[in-house]
Amino acid sequence: MDRNPVLFNKTLVIGVIILLIGIFANPSIGTIVEKESNNPITNGNTLYVGGTGEGNYTSIQGAIDDASDGDTIYVYNGTYYEHITLNKQLYLIGEHKNVTFIDGGGSGNAVYITANGIHILGFTIRNNGNSRGMYLIGSSYNNFYNNHFEHSGYEALERIRFESGCNNNWFHNNTISSINIRTLYNCDYNLWEYNSFDYGGISLNPDGNYNTIRYNYFGNISGCSPSQSSHYNEVYCNTFVNGWFQISDVQESHDNIVYHNNFIDCWINVKFSGNYMYNPTLQEGNYWSDFDEPSEGAWDNNSDGIVDYPYTVPGDANAQDLYPLIHLYGPPYAEFTYDNETSIFNASLSGDYNGEIVEWSWSFGDGTTGNGEVVYHKYCEVGTYFVILKVFDNDGFDDHYYKNVDVIIADTPPELKIYGPNSGKPGVEYEYVFDVIDPDPDDFYIWVDWGDGDSTGWIGPYLGGEQIKHSHIWNETGTYIIKAKMRDFCSESDWAELEVEIPRYRATYNSLFLWLLERFPLLERLLNLLR
Repeated sequence: MDRNPVLFNKTLVIGVIILLIGIFANPSIGTIVEKESNNPITNGNTLYVGGTGEGNYTSIQGAIDDASDGDTIYVYNGTYYEHITLNKQLYLIGEHKNVTFIDGGGSGNAVYITANGIHILGFTIRNNGNSRGMYLIGSSYNNFYNNHFEHSGYEALERIRFESGCNNNWFHNNTISSINIRTLYNCDYNLWEYNSFDYGGISLNPDGNYNTIRYNYFGNISGCSPSQSSHYNEVYCNTFVNGWFQISDVQESHDNIVYHNNFIDCWINVKFSGNYMYNPTLQEGNYWSDFDEPSEGAWDNNSDGIVDYPYTVPGDANAQDLYPLIHLYGPPYAEFTYDNETSIFNASLSGDYNGEIVEWSWSFGDGTTGNGEVVYHKYCEVGTYFVILKVFDNDGFDDHYYKNVDVIIADTPPELKIYGPNSGKPGVEYEYVFDVIDPDPDDFYIWVDWGDGDSTGWIGPYLGGEQIKHSHIWNETGTYIIKAKMRDFCSESDWAELEVEIPRYRATYNSLFLWLLERFPLLERLLNLLR
């Protein structure tokens, strides 16, 4: 069935608009690009490669040859064995990188770029033999997004090259396998971010200045190197796992700033002390997996997240990280203390280098949970409890910390005393004070039995230390025993008692008075006259 070119035209126009908004709204580009950008033309035509539509091209290069500046070339899924040359300002969009392949056939440059303002997304570019998967010369203001670059061999040679004044390029959200990216000769103000490297890396040499490498993942012998007269580059917020990082001594490179990176089991070789393995303004450095424990000499006695002593970076005794991080940079880190005297759990040692913690969740090891940075929790029994703290930051990341807590002071059983009048009259309301004696500031409940068949049941909760008052009316004469008890989370007090006498004298007086009125009717007349 033929594909509907009208539908694809609408889809591509919307996609291009969204792409442009993302490019120019991204604040990171504003801080990196310091030269005037060639704004891409967006009102061009759309040419189709592959598929079954009438007039579709069978090769990408055929569409490029017939295109004009500002046109979009949409490539349907398939494998295209080509060596393409982009010498016009075009949008080259693949259906999806998992199904749309530009294959170099084992030789030659798969993609060769000389124009400015090229946008390439949605491709796997592979199998370029001993040549390059992508080669740019004097090409600037390009955008490479959501592609996969791979080399079929096992040796990560230079497979992507930026050469001779390739400036202000944006290389982001790509995956790179067995490929090294290299810049040569005055390639400045380029941005590499949110890429994932496996057995590859980025080398800025020679003369690569003011470039930014950030938020990338370098795994499995991957890394980066601003070397050979490369200056004023920033490398930050990357994660290196079993990777490498190097500033070589072939030609002196200086004023490169490297900070907020995680170096986990990596090979490091940094030469010359003119580079900063920390941010001098923030006074924060990098995380080093071989320098994060007291046994490795890493102490953080003031709990500010910065190791108290510098880290000597391998390669040169003069190259030091003056502010090494004790925790991984990026996600939050959880930590807490417990005070037996106050029963307070305190998570203020937790932190987040690049954000803030917004939630603290506790599991106290006795079947109860809690929330908050600083929480009170009293254990009912002495013992050892496995406590877990989980924290969440404002970016949605989390971390947890757990340890055994030895509880040597447990809950103290509460006591209760009753204060108030111990005699009274029928039908009169009397107030009583129920004084709770509990050294632990727990919430509690109270039960009062008034001795006349009326009781409150468990009422509360009341705050620890709060004095409780309740009133009651006895309608009959007699002797009553007020009983009360309280309970908190752990235990229940014994009954406290207070005896109350409601005497009979008022009832006796009334009976005698009625008897007199019955025996002496004249007395009743006299009383009526006095009214």
